[in-house]
Amino acid sequence: MILWWSFFALLAYTSAAPNNNIVSSSGPAKLWNDIGDVGKGGACASDAEAFCKDQSPGDGRIAACLSKRNLDVKEGNAAGKNVNKKCQRELADFKIDRSSHINKDIPLARSCAEDAAKLCKEANDAVQPASVLSCLR
Repeated sequence: MILWWSFFALLAYTSAAPNNNIVSSSGPAKLWNDIGDVGKGGACASDAEAFCKDQSPGDGRIAACLSKRNLDVKEGNAAGKNVNKKCQRELADFKIDRSSHINKDIPLARSCAEDAAKLCKEANDAVQPASVLSCLR
């Protein structure tokens, strides 16, 4: 009985996992951590709490905040510690993943949806990663 309940709970979770389809010609994209951002948990938990506590997760806001912290420390514009190495790796993985499909970058997809619909009807990131972005360049 418990096994069946677990199966249906998993099925409901995976079928309800958020997909973003702002640029419809590109096809839907599964969002990183289901919110399109690094999480406030995992490798970035302590850094997100220390440097980004005023940011709400989603749309890449935590990733942008932590990336800004890295840059500020590197350029000498912030005192204190940098983002930890494991979090830096997660940030890099997030950015690589997001660059593969325009609908994984929610702010970019919103900004470019009209131009993509007009100029890139044949581009599909699900078939050829980053093809919409390449088309828009």
